[in-house]
Order: sequence, then structure tokens, then C-alpha cells
Amino acid sequence: MFYVRHISTDQGVFRRIDHQSKGAGQPGSQKGNCMARKLRKTGIDIIRDVPWGTHICQFYRTVEDLTEIVVPYFRAGIENNELCLWVVSEPLAAHDAKKALRSAVPGFDSCMDKGQIEIISYDRWYTRDGRFASRQVLDAWTAKLRHALSAGYDGLRLSGNTLWLEVGEWKDFIAYEKEIEDTIAGKRMIALCTFCIDRCGAADVIDVVSSHQYAIIRRDGGWKVIENASRKTIARELQKREKELRRTNELLSAILNSTHVLIACMDPQADLIMVNRVYAQADGKEPDFFPGRNHFELYPDEESEAAFRKVVATGEPYHACARPFAYNGHPERGVSYWDWSMEPVKDGEGRVKMVVLSLHDVTAQVRARMEVYASEERYRSLFNSMTEGFALHEIVTDESGKPVDYRFLDVNPAFEKLTGLQREEVVGKTMYEVFPGNDPSWVDIYSTVALTGERVQFEKYSESLDHYFEISAYCPEPNRFASIFIDITKRRKVEKELLRHRKQLEELVMARTAELEERNKKLRAEILERRKAEDEKKKIEAQLLQAQKMEALGRFAGGIAHDLNNVLYPVIINTEMLLEDTEPDTSHHELLRQTLFAAHRQRDLIQKILSFSRLSGENFSPIRVSPLFEETIGFLRSSIPSTIEIRSRIDVSADVIIGDPIQIQQVIINLCKNASDAMESQRGSIELSLTNTCLEPAHSRPGMLSGDCLELRVSDTGSGMSREMLERIFDPFFTTKAQGKGSGMGLSIVHGIVKSHRGEITVESEPGRGSTFAVYLPLYSGEAQAVSRHPGKGHSGAGGLREKKRILLIDDEEIVLSSLQRVLNRSGCRVDTAKSGPEALVAFMQNPGGFDLVITDQTMPGMTGLELSQKIREMRPDIPVILCTGYRDVIEERDAASIGIREILVKPTGTRELRSAIRRALSQQARYRARPSPSRRPLHARPGTGER
Repeated sequence: MFYVRHISTDQGVFRRIDHQSKGAGQPGSQKGNCMARKLRKTGIDIIRDVPWGTHICQFYRTVEDLTEIVVPYFRAGIENNELCLWVVSEPLAAHDAKKALRSAVPGFDSCMDKGQIEIISYDRWYTRDGRFASRQVLDAWTAKLRHALSAGYDGLRLSGNTLWLEVGEWKDFIAYEKEIEDTIAGKRMIALCTFCIDRCGAADVIDVVSSHQYAIIRRDGGWKVIENASRKTIARELQKREKELRRTNELLSAILNSTHVLIACMDPQADLIMVNRVYAQADGKEPDFFPGRNHFELYPDEESEAAFRKVVATGEPYHACARPFAYNGHPERGVSYWDWSMEPVKDGEGRVKMVVLSLHDVTAQVRARMEVYASEERYRSLFNSMTEGFALHEIVTDESGKPVDYRFLDVNPAFEKLTGLQREEVVGKTMYEVFPGNDPSWVDIYSTVALTGERVQFEKYSESLDHYFEISAYCPEPNRFASIFIDITKRRKVEKELLRHRKQLEELVMARTAELEERNKKLRAEILERRKAEDEKKKIEAQLLQAQKMEALGRFAGGIAHDLNNVLYPVIINTEMLLEDTEPDTSHHELLRQTLFAAHRQRDLIQKILSFSRLSGENFSPIRVSPLFEETIGFLRSSIPSTIEIRSRIDVSADVIIGDPIQIQQVIINLCKNASDAMESQRGSIELSLTNTCLEPAHSRPGMLSGDCLELRVSDTGSGMSREMLERIFDPFFTTKAQGKGSGMGLSIVHGIVKSHRGEITVESEPGRGSTFAVYLPLYSGEAQAVSRHPGKGHSGAGGLREKKRILLIDDEEIVLSSLQRVLNRSGCRVDTAKSGPEALVAFMQNPGGFDLVITDQTMPGMTGLELSQKIREMRPDIPVILCTGYRDVIEERDAASIGIREILVKPTGTRELRSAIRRALSQQARYRARPSPSRRPLHARPGTGER
């Protein structure tokens, strides 16, 4: 979109006509609507909407006449986001103007504060230097427009009163008014000039009317537009010319918008009047963005601006080729190159009124030329710096077109060095002129290349030069060929010498082949053996690391077990005593029973943790695995969800191993529980098998005996495991279950049990394809013993003791001490208590024969239970001692018996186990007095459930 300004000079009346492309102003057309959007509301009812660049005058008599037009005029400007400037003079002062606008414009003070409206006196605008200077005022209007646009306003709306004019200044002011027409044309400006009619004569009115597009005056109580015959004639002529201009404009629009050349029209101040579509698109904007904006403010360039000023000053056109340019704000575009043209457009008096700028993008051509130049430079540099010889030739033919020779066109310095011929000796001459009597096969080879375009590479001896050359030839253009060659004479001589040595070497190799092959066989065997040994070493190191990790965890477990059991011990004892005192089948009895059950579960969890430090084979014996396998599967069928099918298979001829039946059952249960958890609530199956297998020495795992083994295999159809999970599957406390749904101990315990049985466990799994665990246990060749896996049927330990005994009770925990004291008192015993070893030792020393039994905790500050037992035994060797500990492996049984310890109670025990241990200790005391050699007697341990 662009605009053409037409000026008619008939009878001194000027009028600007704004045009668009075809369809402009037609109702309903898209382009007409676009034009309508460019019209601005004047706020003057008799004129209504006008385009930018409109110049209006008002004749008034009173202040009321003046404000009746100017106030709504500025109110419309404020509402249309325009910067408003009112230059006032008598009869309306600045404060009166503000008062008039404040009463009519909502939010007037806010507009004043943000600078949307300015009201200034004429002596600060028209006569700043004490006199009226039209050019200075016109430049000030243009500068104010630039400020408006940069501040985000749509344009500038101005008004100025003329009552300050003196008679001698009238002629200059009328000339100024006519120049305003040119100044605001094509710019985002609307001007309203106000004249007092009482100070204007008839000639003055004609001057004013002829200088404005609209002239309004009050007549018959209303505002009218001044009309006369000459104006109507001019209007009709203008309408005719408008049609002609519209057609011309449509043609011009089509031409300008179809060209790839960027075109812009500027006034002498470099303010843009119009641009074509390509110009706007080059900066990513719409064409209507540019009118009224200064070209060199948008695209600063001192050289271009200087050229423009010269065109305006001299009227001479300016042309420049391939000028570099960089877009502000678009560094990614880099530097582009343009052909520039600035053509001046002059008025009838020869003054430059407009400059047409055309820009042609020649970046592609410039860069192509630069690339060609760079390519030529690179070629010449390569040509001269090549170590290979290079020569360019053309084929010479006879009259029939048959190739008979070739001519040298160019050679490089390496050619001279390799052939010994100077460039001047060969360039322009034929091959036979340079090498008379040369082999004709050279012409045959090269003519094929030049005529067919086929590339060849070959080695050939030149008799003329007595050298061997390796040559590559290709066709750069028809009937021409280029050859690149290197001298291989030395290489050929070396190859001959190498061939001679090679034959000698082959003879030597053949003579030694048999010996070397035999040595190679031995070497390969040694390498394989070494690799195998390294693999075995890595496996053993991995097992050692795992063993060290489990050992460290065992020490940690033992450390925390004492504290955990001390907390749990009084809970179990006191709850059992409350149960004895509560009637069965009551709510209190049920609550106590559930509390005791929860305490027992906590005790079992502690025992699982302690199992890491207790797994050993000291108490293993020969056992049959098949009955254990069948019995455990029967238990599992009732405890695993019915949605999971259990299938089992036993196919063994031998099933006796050295081990612990309880631990073997725990392996099977933990593996099946893990398989069940892997399927969660889904349907699936678990397959168990017990078979015999034989592990060959080459396939056995490090640390596991080779030979006949029992294989226990557990497979599931669960979710499977990733490689990362498999690497940590046996680590303690590692679990993939949600928080609260698993302790991460099950598979770690399985791994520890298998290792303590000198066995091996493997696992195979893939995500989504289930898992298979295989346990290998060494077979035992002897017979299995009858093993009971149930608690003994001995004395239950309920009720009191048959004799009232005096017991010395020691524990550093007050709650444990008081709880045990209550149990013993209820059992009919007399109890003396002490909170430390030294305190207990003092009490015992006062009456060594007054005590029937000593019950002491092991871990106490100052003196351990073992140390206390040794000191008591020194005073009275026959006194029985019961040692209470939260960790079983505090002392070996034989060592404990040697210092008078008759029982070891592993906390937390119940009242039943405590009373049974007391009876056994007292009964052993009786036997001790009869047979005073108790140091090798078996020792009973009570881990909390059952007897042994």
C-alpha cells in the first residue's frame, strides 16, 4: 500500500488526495475497509473523519466560538491515541485552555501528566527568538511528530491561534500556511489553524481559504464550510483528476509491488512518504508502518545520509554499486550488498521536493564473485604449492579428427622439479616437440581421457626421462586433460630390493614354521590359562567383597540388636504378666494378646537382622531335603494368593546335605515369597523343582565344591528385573517394593544361608519375562539323622518355682530391671537388684553364700556380664549364672560354661522362657555339687522361641 499526493494550483487552491490501490473507498471491499481504518475522527461534526495530512482552518469571533471547535477536536485526538499540541494566544490564555479541556475531557490531568497533551504559549513556539521564522516552526512540527511516533502514539494533532500576528507578518505567515500543506502531506499529522474573523479582510480570508483543505465559519447560528463558485469548479476538476490519478495509482501500485527492487519515497528531511511492499517485507513490517518515520533514524548510516543530503542540496542523482549493509536488530542476516540509486523529484522552480530511493539486492552476485575470486586464489596457491607435478594439456588431432599429439598449456613448479624441464621449455609445445621419439602409447592413453571424460590412474616408465611415474589423469573440459604425477623411481628400486629380501625371508620362515607353530600353540594355551585365572581371580575378589560387606553388616546388626532388644524386652515381659492377670475372652485380654503378637513380630524382625551375624555351619548335620521341600510347599499353598498357581517337581536319587533344616525351609519360603510379590495382584505361576546335577570343575563357581549337587530351582512369571537390579538383588535392605511393603532382607538372608552351606545361588531375569533362582547345595554321601524341626515338649515353665530362691539380678536399664524383678517376685523368688557390675560385686561379696542364682545383663558400662561372672566364680565356683544378651555370638558355649554360665538368654525372651531357664540352671547346680567338673557340659541357649 502507498499514497500519492496530488497538488492542483488552479486559482491558488491546494488539495491533497489520498489514494489506494484498486477498490479503495468502495463500500464492502477489503481495501476500502483498510482505507476506512486510516481515517481519523476530527471531533468536528461538520467535517467528521479525515485522513492523515489534513489541514483545516476555523474563523471565530468569540472565545466560545474557538473552544466550541478546538475542545472536541483535541478530545477526539486523545481518544484516538494521538499526541496533542495546542499553541494558544489571546483571547485564550493557557490556563483558560486547560480549564476548558478539563471540563470536557475525562482524565485530562492524567493525560497532561503523561505528556499526551501539551498547551503552550505562542511565544514559546512561533516567536521563540522574538520574531516569526517559518522554517524553524515547520522543522519543530516535524520533530514533534517523530517524538510522538517514538513514544508509541499513532500520530500528531496540532492547533495554533494567530491573534498574535502583526500586519507586517501576515504575508510571511500565509506563505508558511501553504508550506504546512507540503510538510504534513503523507505524514501522520492533522492541523487546525484558528483565525479571528474580525481581524481578517476579504483578501485575507481568500488567502486563508486557499491555504487549507477545509475552512469553517459560523453562520446563521451554526458552523458551515465556506463554498464559492470557483471552489466548486475546482472540486469538479479535482474529482475528474482524482479518477485519473486513481487509475494511474493502481497501475503504479501494481508496478511497484511486483518488482523485486526496494523503493521508498522521502521528503527533503528524509521522512518517508511511501514504500513498496518489498521494502517493508525486507524489515519484516507492513508498508503503513513507514510513512512519517525518518529513514536514517530507522537505518542509521553516515555515508548514506551524507549522499542523501548532497542529492537534496545539488539536485543531482546518486548511484552506488554493491554497497555493504547490516540490518539493525538482525545480526543473523550478516552483511548484505546493495546497488543504491537516489533520484531527486523537483518542483517547477527546480527545488527538490522528494527523493526516490531504490535498492537492488546484489548479495548473491557479490558473494558469487567473491567465491570465484577466492576459488581462483586457492587454485593458484594449491597449483604452486603442490608437491606433485601438474600439467594441463589439449589434444592435437589430424584433419580427420584423429588424436596424434597433445600440447602443454600450463605446468606447476613441481613439474619443473620432477622432470628437470623449465616451464618456458614446454608450455605451448607438443609432446613430440618436447620429447621427440616418445612412446605413442602416451597419446593413446591421454586422448581416451580427453575425449571420453574417463579418469585413469596408472604407473609408467618414461624412456625420455628415465624415470618411473605414478600418474592420475582426468578431463576438466572437452578435448583437454590434466595430469598429476609423482616420481616413483626410488620406490620401484626399493620394491625390487624388498622382493629379493622377501624371497629370502620366505625361505627362512618355511624352515622355522613347524617350530613356531608348536610354540604358538603353547603360547595360546598359556594365554587362555592366564585369562581363566584372571577371571577366577575377579570372581573371588567379588565374592570377598560381598563377604566383607556381609561381615560388616553383621557387626552393625549385632551393635543395634542390644539396644532394640532392651526396648522390646520389658514390653514382652510386662504384657505376658498382664495377660496372666486378665480374664480370657475379654476385650482387655484381646488387646494385650495383639500387643504381645506385635512385639513377637518385632522380635522376629530383629532375629532376621541378627541372622547375618549368626550364619555358620557349626551346628549343621546331615538332613534330607525332599521331605522339607514337600512340607514347605504344603505350607506355601495355604499362604500364597489363590490367583498364583504353584507347580512342583522332585526328581532326585540323592537328597542328603549337611545343613540346618530350618534355614533350608527359610530359603524356599523367601524365594517363593519374592516370586509372589513380583506378580502382585496379577495371575501367574511359580514352578519349583528339586533335582540332582553335577558341576564340572571347569564350570563350578569359585568357593563352591565341584561334583554332585542338589539343585533347587524357583521360577515365576512376574515382572522380571533389569540388569541394574540384578547387580544389587542380594544387597541387604535393597528392595524394589513401595515404602512399607518390604524390608529388603529376604534375598540377602537367602544368599547368606546358601553361602553358609557352601552352596551357590544364581538368578536369571529379564524385564517382563519373569525370574529364575537356582540354588546349588553339595550332596553328602552319608545317612541323614532324624531331625525335629519343632519346639521341644519339655516343661512349659508356667507358674512359679517350687522353692523360694534368692536371686541377684543385674541390668543397667531401669525398666528391664524392674520388669524382671516383678516376674521373679511373682514366681516366688527373693530378688536383690543392682544396676552395674561393680554394684553387684559389692552385694555378692557381702554374702557370697546367700544367693542361689545370678542373672546378669552382658552389655553394661564399667563391667560386662562375662567379667562379673568370672569375678563371682573366683569367690564361689558353684554359683549358677544366667547371662542375658541381645546378641547371641557374644561367647562360645564352652567358654561360657567354664566361667559358671549355665544359660544364655537372647533378649527379648518371655516369662515362660525365663522361668524355664532358671529351673534348668538350678537343676544343673544340683548336679554340679554332685559332680564338680561342669566345664565341658552342654549349654542351653534360648533365642526366644523353642528349645534345643
